[in-house]
Amino acid sequence: MCCCSGSGFDGNTPCAATHPIYVRKEAIQAQVDVGDVPQVLARRLLSTRGFNTQNLMVDADVVDGSNLAEKLEDLFATSEIEFVHIHHAKQGSFAALATRRQGRKRDAEKSR
Repeated sequence: MCCCSGSGFDGNTPCAATHPIYVRKEAIQAQVDVGDVPQVLARRLLSTRGFNTQNLMVDADVVDGSNLAEKLEDLFATSEIEFVHIHHAKQGSFAALATRRQGRKRDAEKSR
């Protein structure tokens, strides 16, 4: 296992920070279907941080991984949120990036 430091942002933002990222040797990137939560996330306490197109944090919360899918639905119901960083709440290490589904921003704006 390797521990490296990384930031989930490109460009200038006050939210930029480095976080530990743990990578297993010969790890394979997960292929996750839309709406599914991998077991590795579903069994942990997580931190969710929703960001807009300017990389500014709009919303943040702590959620049990078993409720992550519902939390992401709530976050993306806000048209301002473009992506969500998911971290392990206790360790603070980066776990995953959730992005808006194609067409979802328009759906959220229509429901307003």
